[in-house]
Amino acid sequence: MDTMTQSLGFSYHGTNALVFLGIAVAVVGAVISTARQWFRLSHVPGPFIASITSLWAYRSISRLRFHQTAEDLQKRYGKIVRITPTDVLISDPDNLWRINSARSSYTRGNWYGSIRFNPYGDSVFSELDTAKHDKRKAKLTFGFSGKGLLDIEGSVDQHIAVLVDVLKNRINEGNGQAIVDMGLLLQYFQVDLITLAGMGKAWGNLSSNKDHFQYLTTADKLFQFVHATSMVPTFRTVLFSPLFLRLFGASTTTGWLGEIKKAVEQRVKGEKEQDVGGDMLEEWLKHDLSPTEAELDLSVQVPAGTETSITTIRGILMYLITSPSIYYKLKKEISDGIEHGHISRPIKNEEARNLPYLQAVLSEGMRMSPPLTAGFPKTVPPGGDVICGKILPAGTEVHTNYIALMKDEEVFGRDAEMFRPERFIDCDEATKARRKKVVDLNFGHGRWLCLGRVLALMELNKIFVECGTLMVVQLLRSFDFQVVNPENPWLRESTLSFYIKDFFVQVKTDSISGRYSENWT
Repeated sequence: MDTMTQSLGFSYHGTNALVFLGIAVAVVGAVISTARQWFRLSHVPGPFIASITSLWAYRSISRLRFHQTAEDLQKRYGKIVRITPTDVLISDPDNLWRINSARSSYTRGNWYGSIRFNPYGDSVFSELDTAKHDKRKAKLTFGFSGKGLLDIEGSVDQHIAVLVDVLKNRINEGNGQAIVDMGLLLQYFQVDLITLAGMGKAWGNLSSNKDHFQYLTTADKLFQFVHATSMVPTFRTVLFSPLFLRLFGASTTTGWLGEIKKAVEQRVKGEKEQDVGGDMLEEWLKHDLSPTEAELDLSVQVPAGTETSITTIRGILMYLITSPSIYYKLKKEISDGIEHGHISRPIKNEEARNLPYLQAVLSEGMRMSPPLTAGFPKTVPPGGDVICGKILPAGTEVHTNYIALMKDEEVFGRDAEMFRPERFIDCDEATKARRKKVVDLNFGHGRWLCLGRVLALMELNKIFVECGTLMVVQLLRSFDFQVVNPENPWLRESTLSFYIKDFFVQVKTDSISGRYSENWT
């Protein structure tokens, strides 16, 4: 019996020792692995916690104030900052142009794989294989270019007219004035515009004042979750895998994804349900994009086209109506343009491009209210690279800091924190060209240039002239806009995108006209 007890005791203590040894080995291994990760970018400044764990980035984005974090990082650490053990954030335009050039050997970072909502394949946005991405993008370009039957400018005109009618009705119902949540109203406008251009039929959110298919109800929370978890490699690998999305992701047969599937299936069957003569879906299918690929790309186009352009539009509107001198200067340029016959009704894109102050306002608005805060990393190629004077090993993911980039005093001057469109006018041509080129980085560059750039710029050109016309022409359309709460004009939160709520604006008859014109149609 004693022998057996001694034997069991020996086994127990021996097993205990092995467990402790295993734990010790695991701890030492983790320490060594963390130290190695820390060392590879130890020469790049940044928060210490960020250098040893990706959870710093996860927490920073989850707090919904990442636009402030991104700006503070650049001010504290400079134009290159370490934000995870393997990722850096930069705000140097010259390096960004080089990284994104057509001949660059950089590839997309693994972060792109997290921008996936449909488990049945990759969209052009989540495709990491450069050759496949380029081939897919070439097919999609036909839709975004407006060739064939697709009239992008006509779609924009049609939907701005709906926006005008909605505002007219709100004011008529309010006996000459109305308080409108412009943040939500413009979201409805943008969703309808994107679905009209993409699938030929608007979802009808704007005219019915309703979030059809629960897109906006789920989109903000979805993006907040995606942007935070995408910064942690383990989360990214598991949560955005096809298997996980099939089991726990959004349904692709109901809701907004289901509506996209339905639109593609109807088109393939020849059942056209269109409000316009052509759309992107039709052009894509004509140029050999498969129905499955079209569905996957539409599932990204709706959120991408909605959450970017509308951020800048709301930002420009907010800055305009809180900057009286700029507001009235733009009104005068539009009024003069109409009086001299330089502006049609509706305004043509080319006419808008010939209004110098409008173009300065748009450039300044994109600078002060960029569509995104940060992200869209590219991977350092084999052999490494030198960025902002720092040697980066192969595999490092280089993110763009749009917030800091758009407020770079070396590019935009000491008053870069101020909304001043004149900075694009009262400078020499070389300075103006560089400033506009930096602002254009909001759409990417080179190989990675945003497909929706043409549509976004056309929309910006038109919506502010049309809304401007509403404000200045007595016999046509005549609105006045004023923020309801000047101390807090809106609630703005952010991850890698912005989320704007409670942007309440009083809309009423312009004080000059005093009433609507009977000819306002």
